[in-house]
Amino acid sequence: MKKEWMKLADDLGLLDNFIFTGRIPYEKVPVYINASDICVAPFIKERNSKIGLSALKTYEYLACGKPLVASAIPGVKDLIELSGGGIAVTPENSEELAAAVIKLLRDENSRKLMGEKGRKYIVKNHSWNSVAKKVLSVCNEASKSH
Repeated sequence: MKKEWMKLADDLGLLDNFIFTGRIPYEKVPVYINASDICVAPFIKERNSKIGLSALKTYEYLACGKPLVASAIPGVKDLIELSGGGIAVTPENSEELAAAVIKLLRDENSRKLMGEKGRKYIVKNHSWNSVAKKVLSVCNEASKSH
């Protein structure tokens, strides 16, 4: 599959705009995310109906302070709306996806603002500390009722 993507990028004259890494160790993921100006997560319409949860990558992108352009599927659309960290596009609509990416590439202020909002939301609501506080609160409530 990698060779096919590389050939397509080359045929379109875009090969110099991409880095085809293959699999990278998880601990190096933030390095690659932070090398990007915008993170993109296109999903098919049925993705969450088959899997039933949001993609971890969308949280990682926002945690790194990157604006996100992603398909408006359940879970991901909610994350984008709640965080203000990106643009949700119609799933499987390549023109809308491209327009959103181009819009952010042309508007550095929007990229920066969305990146800041997304990171702030993730730190407040989805960091280990915030999750631990929620778990502790549930445990405290449970202990009071017994």
